[in-house]
Amino acid sequence: MKKLSSKQMQKSIEKILKALNVYDKFMSNPHTYVKISNGSYMPLVIEKHDSHIMLTHYFEQNGDLVPDPDMEFQISEDGWYPVAIQFAIGTYRRCVIKD
Repeated sequence: MKKLSSKQMQKSIEKILKALNVYDKFMSNPHTYVKISNGSYMPLVIEKHDSHIMLTHYFEQNGDLVPDPDMEFQISEDGWYPVAIQFAIGTYRRCVIKD
């Protein structure tokens, strides 16, 4: 079964990191994050843990930070592949590759 990469999401996140002048440092560090606050938009956090990128918007509810959505991508030589997505309402989807 062919894995489908998420080239558009990869390009968008790389563009954001390059605009913030942190792309090289972000990609070379095995464990790091960038938090972006932009006015009336929900804060965006981009995390890297080894070969995984997590992309999360947060909102505050009753004093707690709630991720919505929380997306995870696997970094490989030929692109980023979606691994999982979770929404605040409790919906969780994980990609399973079957040979």
